[in-house]
Amino acid sequence: MSAYLESQQRARRAQEAQARQWRRMQLEQARAQRAAERAQAQRSREALQSYQQGREADVAARNRLIEDDLATLRSVLSTAVNAGPFRIYQCKTAFDPPRFNPGPLGMPVVEPKPSDYQVPALTGIMARTPKARAEHEAALARARAAYEADWHRASQLESDRLQKLAAYHSEFQQWVSREQARVEEHNRAMDDVAARYGYGDDDGVLQFFSVVASNDRWPESFPIQRRAAWDAARGELVVAWQLPGMQVVPESSRFRYVKSTDQEKSIDRPAAERRVLYRDLLAQCALRTAYRFFSADYAQRLKSLVFTGFIRAVDPVTGREAEFPLVSVAIQRDALAAVDLRHADPVSCVEEFGGRLAAKPDQLQVIVPHRLPESVRGGQLRDGEGDDIDLLEMDPLEFEKLVATLFKCRGYDVMTTSRSGDSGVDVFAVDRDPLTGGKIAIQVKRYRKTVNPAVVRELYGTVIAHGAAKGILVTTSGFGPDSRSFADELPLKLIDGPELVQLLREQGLPGHIGSVQTC
Repeated sequence: MSAYLESQQRARRAQEAQARQWRRMQLEQARAQRAAERAQAQRSREALQSYQQGREADVAARNRLIEDDLATLRSVLSTAVNAGPFRIYQCKTAFDPPRFNPGPLGMPVVEPKPSDYQVPALTGIMARTPKARAEHEAALARARAAYEADWHRASQLESDRLQKLAAYHSEFQQWVSREQARVEEHNRAMDDVAARYGYGDDDGVLQFFSVVASNDRWPESFPIQRRAAWDAARGELVVAWQLPGMQVVPESSRFRYVKSTDQEKSIDRPAAERRVLYRDLLAQCALRTAYRFFSADYAQRLKSLVFTGFIRAVDPVTGREAEFPLVSVAIQRDALAAVDLRHADPVSCVEEFGGRLAAKPDQLQVIVPHRLPESVRGGQLRDGEGDDIDLLEMDPLEFEKLVATLFKCRGYDVMTTSRSGDSGVDVFAVDRDPLTGGKIAIQVKRYRKTVNPAVVRELYGTVIAHGAAKGILVTTSGFGPDSRSFADELPLKLIDGPELVQLLREQGLPGHIGSVQTC
């Protein structure tokens, strides 16, 4: 269940990163356009003035991005406090099955009408002519034969339609049952965590706080790796949390456009100011985590929290990547409750709690942590990007989110379908390539046995129904020769378990199948 929430968070981070990248692309395109205008406007004063105004607008846009980044860093704590306490029911979901839509199969075959086969009666002298009467009788016989043949053909088509409709409806009902079971399984898992937490079960308490942490929405540029341990004897949660490095604080305070040289000049932010901003961010992260855990702890299992925030960087001594703890604080429940976090100064608050905050974090001046999860015997839990998971043991909804994250990482615009009516599609992806791109319908199957060919055929029907350019079926198992031969002739892609693990590995995402982990 932690992976499900992590995949949701990764999806949100990917969406935010995509939005920011889009804004930056627009900015770069505008700058390129201004450069082209500059070449054309050398002999035109009015054009030059318009060009310079555009350059100034570009600079203003870059400055707004810097201000937005700073506003995000300054509001890390207040955003969480204003959002209010987390409740585990927020992780539960509902499934409202869509109405059955048979499509063309819902339209009965039109039976032929006898009136359409009538032969005009003979009149006048023609009715008394033997040859005309013989020809008329022959025409009547042909009309009767044509009607009977068309009627039998329509009856057969209608019988075939009803059989296909019944089979399609049966598949729909089975899909509804599977989806309902998937949602119920996830919700039962959340209920189980809540129940074990309520009973005071040690593993349940640790899992509960893992759910709380996974549900927290940090800025998209922040890492999400962490580890935790529960000291039941003390009622103390000990966490080590990876934080962003100082590069998260913009080096430029603003940009200025110099007309005389037609250049954008960066005004550097003073090193002392960057250090103040970064230390404030470190303190905010510690207090935010404490607030999230204590406010979510409605059964008050948590008496104290030990938070250590670290960054990962290359150790100049060894040349290898290592952890550098920059902030550590032990906070009691009553002490935090006495503080109004909306108005408190984060650095002063952490220091008042006896916390340790690196004086020069930009120089990797580390502190000594109060306590690390490794010091707690038993009851440890690791979470984050570096952990591997057995795909076969994942919650189905978590697995679906993981696949969505995989396609996001590969550059697609991705949208997971709502539980209220995805009509057989788990994920929609859009390839923006103007030549080969288009809408892609993705189905996700967490199976242990070979996928039935009927599932592949069903995917093709789904692709047509949604007007997609391509369909992709992702599974943890495999496909038989019939499925692959069917897919080879159509715009379908089949991704089996080994290929899925390889794709996840290429994007740095967790996942293995069975007892042997990928490495």
